Parts: sequence; C-alpha cells; structure tokens
Amino acid sequence: MSLAVGAHQVIDPRLSGGCARLGGAAGDEEYLVVLFSGSGLETKTGVAGPYTFHIGDVGSVSVAAGGGQGDARVWVAPEDEIESAAVRFDAELRRRESELHVVEAPGGPPAAVGPVAAPAVGEKRTFQVCSNSSCGQTTTVNATARAVGQSVAIYADDANPQFADTLQLEDYDEMVTVFDSHLYPIGTAAFGTPSDIDNNGVVLILISKRVNDFTTNCVDGRVIGYFYGGDLLTTFAGSNKAEVFFTFAPAPAAGNCSAVVRRTALNQLKPTLIHEFQHMISFNQHRLVRSGNQEETWLNEGLSHLAEDLAGQLIPNADCPGFNSCRSQFATGNVSNAYSYWLDPIRYALVFGESSNGTLPERGAGFLFARWLLDQFGSGENGLAFTRALVGTNRLGQANIEAVTGQGFALLAGQWLLTSYADDLPGLVEPSGKLAYDTWDFRTVMNNPANSGLFPNGYPLRPEIVASNAIRTGELKGGSGRYFLLRPGGTPKELLLSGASGSTNQPEQELLARLAVLRIK
Repeated sequence: MSLAVGAHQVIDPRLSGGCARLGGAAGDEEYLVVLFSGSGLETKTGVAGPYTFHIGDVGSVSVAAGGGQGDARVWVAPEDEIESAAVRFDAELRRRESELHVVEAPGGPPAAVGPVAAPAVGEKRTFQVCSNSSCGQTTTVNATARAVGQSVAIYADDANPQFADTLQLEDYDEMVTVFDSHLYPIGTAAFGTPSDIDNNGVVLILISKRVNDFTTNCVDGRVIGYFYGGDLLTTFAGSNKAEVFFTFAPAPAAGNCSAVVRRTALNQLKPTLIHEFQHMISFNQHRLVRSGNQEETWLNEGLSHLAEDLAGQLIPNADCPGFNSCRSQFATGNVSNAYSYWLDPIRYALVFGESSNGTLPERGAGFLFARWLLDQFGSGENGLAFTRALVGTNRLGQANIEAVTGQGFALLAGQWLLTSYADDLPGLVEPSGKLAYDTWDFRTVMNNPANSGLFPNGYPLRPEIVASNAIRTGELKGGSGRYFLLRPGGTPKELLLSGASGSTNQPEQELLARLAVLRIK
C-alpha cells in the first residue's frame, strides 16, 4: 500500500493472502492501523472470532509463528461493567416487541379505535402498566389528565405519593411545552410519524409510581420511563390501544433509592422521552405501516441515543434551565458511554447479539456510529432526510444501512473506526471529510480539565505503538476492532492476518476481518 499523508484505505486482507506491506520511504512515517470485524450481521450471541496479527520486517512474518500477546486490557471503571437497570429493561421490551408478530400481524395500520378528540384536563381513564421490569404482566392504574397540548396529553397516576416536592401544575405545563415545541417536531422530522391508533391526535404520558417500583435496588441506576410496542397492537392482551409513554413519578426515598424530587424528575424525563419517542416511531414505521419486523436492537438503540443528541443540538439553550447547555442535559449520558467504549474498543461489539442487553459502552458505540452516519450522509436541513430513510422502511440492520448509504457495511465500519482517532487529531493533515464528526469535537470535550470528573483519562482512545516486530492475538467482535500506531522507521513493514494462534487459516468467514489504514505522517 502507498498512501499520501491524510489518505486512508479499507482493505480485505483475504485478497492478498492476508498480507499487506506499508511504509519505508521516509523515517518519520506513521500509520493508524485498525484491525476490525466488518460484519454487521446480528446473530443470537453476536459475531465474534479469533485472530492472529503479525507485524514485522519484510520476510519475517509467518502464520506458523504461534503465541503472541493477547488483547490489552486498560483501566475500566467498575460501573462500565454494569448493565444499568434502565438498559436491561429497555432491552427486555425490545426483545418482547420482536416476538409480538406471533401475537398479531397488523398487515398495515390498524383501524382507529376510541375517541376522535384529545382528552380534556381532568378526564379520567385507566392504563395497563407493566407489573415489574420483566413486563410479563400488567397492572391497572387509574389516572387523571393534568395537562394537554397540541401533540401530547399528560396523565398522573391517582395513587402517586403526595409529598412536599411533588409535581405542580406548572411542571405539567412545562413538559407539554417542551414536547410540543421541541421533542415532537424534532422526533418526527428525524424519524417520521408515529401512529394514532386511538385517533385522538396526541401521544399520552402517564406519570406513575408503578415505574418507580420497577427499581428496588438503585445501585445500578433506575428505570425512568418506557414505551412498549404492545400498546399499539389492538388484539394484544394488556394493550392500551394508544400511543403512550410511562414515566416514574416524584417520590420519597425508598430502600437505597434516593428521593425523586420534582426538578430531577423533569430534567431526567426530557431525554428519556425523546429516546422512547424514536422507539415509538420506529415500531409504527417498521411494524404497522410496512408489516415488517422490528429494527435490530443495536441499530434501534443507536438511533434512540442519536435522538437524544439531536434534541441537545437543536433545542435552544435557554430552554434547558439549570444546565450549561441543552447538550449537557440531553447528551451527557451518550458521551459518557462513548468514553467507556473508547477506553477499550476491542472489548465491545458495535453489533451486539440478540440475546445481549447492550452494555453502556456498546450503547456508546451505537450512538457514535449513528452520529457519524448522519454527519456523513445527511442531506437537507440538519440531514434528517437520512434518518427518516433509515426508519421509514422494512429493511433491517446492515441491509438497511447499506441501502440508504449505498456503501458496504465493512467499508463504513472501517471509516468510522478510523474517525474515532483521526477526528481533530492535532497535527494531522486534514484527512478525507469522511473521517470526521461534523457536529462534535469529542477530543476537546474529553480533554477539557473542567470535565475531568466525567473523563478522568482525557480522550481515552490510545492505539498501541508498534515500531518493530510484534504478534498480537485476540478476538474480534462485530463492527469493532483493535488500534495500532505503526511507525516503520524507514523500513517497510509487513502485516499478516490469520485466524487462531498458529493457524494457517484466515479468520472465520463471517467475521469479515478487515484492515483500515490511515497515513498520519
């Protein structure tokens, strides 16, 4: 390979027997090399398989060489190993939704049922709420409409605890204003329209202590709110036959769960609502409008985390009281998850398996990939025609992305992985526009001393520096890889990729093992 400074290439090493040669023309050359799996296939447990990667002088590399150093493990905060309560619950609902086709095959939008007008303030109705975090059964809740807007009606559980810091009338009005003015228009512009199976022109929000009860141990966080697709299927047992979100309520401390005060509730509900709104729209567009299957969970979640970021980007900062910016309110969780992913990207899959909940670092990878795709392929105002195309289809996962972008998934994954290190890298001659986040400078954010509490390692992605011969072994996971900085020192280097240590075979076919290379100097 011969690359100009700032140029990159994603190669299939199988086309050259697993071997590539780099560098040697100048003593100060430097290359970013990412060994990765280009597979976007969602399987039950996720695509994964062994590799052996040999870097050495010309003529010195051999697949017969066994041993080698395994995947490095960097410091990982204990909380990065935790699947938060909210993540587990969200994943469980997505799994249940994927099985709902055996209950009801809609065959197009269901016929409207119920009233033809939005509810009025003070109106009473009952809801079916998940009984627990597995959502195998529901509980009937009596509720009263507290505020109604153009696109949303907010109900409160009549059994919510009444204490000194409970929600006031102005709080319900604030939520209606935010949803009408920002969350609904941003969500529909980015992802399409929700259904309206109850024919009342609004989505419903039920604020209920029943959601608080899902989380009895708050050590690993708590469930803030949810949407469940079963509520849009009219023959599903326990369906509310309505577009409805369920959220926690202000409540006193219980067990090791701190009190939920009104301001905290309002602040946390807004990002949760835009996240769940994407799920609601996606279910309608994939399942009800096109009678297809639900979007694969890894991409579905990536788009919902992107929805949070869009809200932070597009809502005026003046409308996020108590925060330095709306991005601080809506996107901090995503950037924190991205940081956890970049601490050790070989460890986590972008395309996690059907049986996985998606750890917080994997959610971070999904957000980053969705953000990069929108930055690169968006068109029109804010690029939102691109995300609407991803949601308004019956295609899924890898096939969906390839159809909308016109590019192979392996190429996209390689360019995105290069971007993670190359974007705003000091001293790098501006690479191709494809290797950039147009809407973020993550390196600056994470290196800012004011943010050291969130990002103690600064910008955490630090490739292994290789200047001489090296053998590395480990496991590749779908869409993720291992980073190296290759400094040939004036001597050409060969890169040889094979399967398990000592094997003469290529990595497993389904891995789609690839090399992404960017010349930095």
